[in-house]
Amino acid sequence: GKEEMPRKAKRRSTVRTPRQTNTVATASTKKVKGKGVRQEARDAHRDDDDARMDEVDENHDKENRTPRNANTASARNGSTKHSSTKKSGVRHDWVATHATATRVITAIKAHRAKELARAAKDNTSEADVPEADESIEEEDSIPPSGRSKYLEGVTTSIKEWLTEKTRASPPDALKDTLRLLHDYVIGYAQEKETKTEYETIGREVVAACELWWRQDRPDKDFLVPQTILYLLTKALEPGAKVGSVKRLYDLRAMLLALDFQDEESSESLRRQLLRCSIHPLFWRTSDGNKFMVYMFGLHPPFIDQLHMALKGQIPKCSKESLIVLGQIYYKA
Repeated sequence: GKEEMPRKAKRRSTVRTPRQTNTVATASTKKVKGKGVRQEARDAHRDDDDARMDEVDENHDKENRTPRNANTASARNGSTKHSSTKKSGVRHDWVATHATATRVITAIKAHRAKELARAAKDNTSEADVPEADESIEEEDSIPPSGRSKYLEGVTTSIKEWLTEKTRASPPDALKDTLRLLHDYVIGYAQEKETKTEYETIGREVVAACELWWRQDRPDKDFLVPQTILYLLTKALEPGAKVGSVKRLYDLRAMLLALDFQDEESSESLRRQLLRCSIHPLFWRTSDGNKFMVYMFGLHPPFIDQLHMALKGQIPKCSKESLIVLGQIYYKA
């Protein structure tokens, strides 16, 4: 029979009627409008987030930003606070700090020279008194009333740095600043005329030098002379505490960094050590006894001076004191 030819599938007509066209157009319009509404909502939400973030950033900037004028005024009043690197994340400019501290101490020296010149006029003719350089003092931007406070703030910053970075190598400017404070401020803290003003800052500088020594930092010997004299003075002053003697004994190795052969420069140190050998607090305390034993090994020529000082105490010693003295000589 005849093979039946496959019927061609009727192709669906793609021609739409006007009504269908209108329906599709309406649906597309609604779809587009729906997308537009959702996009507008997303944009509005994003704008709100951006506005909130801008507000947070602005508040953060206000909290952490300090007006330049405020810093300047604070520094002039001596109340500048040196924030540590760990807290603020800002690197400290020790070069600038050293330059400012140098100007402040130079101004203090000029002011001190002026006071000494005034005091000398009573016993010396005016022609023999050297004139103080007032221009040096005028160059310093920090007023006299704020100088000690400024140096105290610098010392606090140094102590914070040393405490936080026990293994880091200190910047040269930091080391030079501490040495500058050691050379001048500790001496002012012990002078009768300037003790009241510089006693607090002197105590802080000694603590910073002690911390530097205990951490075995480089060039620690440069911080010894004024520090050890300060510790000796504190242990010998009226009403001295046992803790002052213990602190001195703990830092006894500082004495080995001094040059006893230079009799002129070590004269005040020798005098203070001899005072320790006859001071009751050093006889009564174990740390005082051990310090006296340690003094016998400092410098051979000094032994004779120490022996003469102790020998002079024997006639007025009690039995207990003689026993202590015998033990000191035996251990030495």
